[in-house]
Parts: sequence; C-alpha cells; structure tokens
Amino acid sequence: MIQPGALLQNRYRVNKQIGQGGMGAVYLATDERFHSTVAIKQTFFDDPALRKAFEREAHLLNHLRHVALPKVATISSKTTVNFS
Repeated sequence: MIQPGALLQNRYRVNKQIGQGGMGAVYLATDERFHSTVAIKQTFFDDPALRKAFEREAHLLNHLRHVALPKVATISSKTTVNFS
C-alpha cells in the first residue's frame, strides 16, 4: 500500500487510495509539476508474464485517445502506472 502524502518519482503526491482489487490498487494523486489530478495504479503481482501484459496494455493505451480511456502518462519499473 502506498501511504497518503508519499511522493512518487519526485513528482506525484499521493492523496488517497480510491480502489483496490485482486491485482492492484488505484490512488488519487497530484502531479506536482503540472498541478493536475492523476490516478496511480499499483500492481500486486510478481509474475513476469502478467507484468509484460500490463506494460503492453500501458503502451497501447498511451497511443489511444478516447474519452472513455485513461491517458497513460508514465510507467515505472516499480509496477506503477500513472493515468491522467
């Protein structure tokens, strides 16, 4: 669990956890560089195949634009992805 107030990548300040499931948790955060609200997705799995699939999804979402899809801003080797 990421604690409220934590600063990730020297940029994202975690405000609170807003969801959790079997594979991860989602946090509301502030991008301190652009002063915008973002969501941070943290995964709970260690399986390399799942991690690769998660990264593939993030890269795909980064190239897609639709109001119903999150925009991926960052992916970290610490299995955290930031959505704005």
